Amino acid sequence: MGVSGIATSGLVLASFIACRLKKPLSYVRIDRKIHGTQSIVEGVVESKNCLIVDDVATTGGSIEHAYNAIKEVRGMPTAALVVVDREQGARKKIESLGMKFYSYINVSNIFKYLYEKGLIDTRTYDEVINYIKRFSQDL
Repeated sequence: MGVSGIATSGLVLASFIACRLKKPLSYVRIDRKIHGTQSIVEGVVESKNCLIVDDVATTGGSIEHAYNAIKEVRGMPTAALVVVDREQGARKKIESLGMKFYSYINVSNIFKYLYEKGLIDTRTYDEVINYIKRFSQDL
């Protein structure tokens, strides 16, 4: 298994994870380079299972981009890991690609914590939670 970070914040997290797990690191650029190798994926992923890493997932578009880029060079993306799931469709999109989706925390839990600690008021908390619920119903 290799660890593939999404430029730019995902690369920092993927570097740490790859180092700690002693696994090969690769990363996926947002855009194809126009010089040198003109590669969108840096690192060897061919015939390897890949964990895609990013900081935040909203709709899952960046992870889907990385999935397609890795598949294009004959890698096998099997799972995605993010720190924050904003609960706006990423999980559904990633799972529809046949990958597992892991998040450290979701935005509902972040705002619940802020509310419980008195760092945001009831109105703000309710607005955020209702927005998330409305958005997820549209998926």
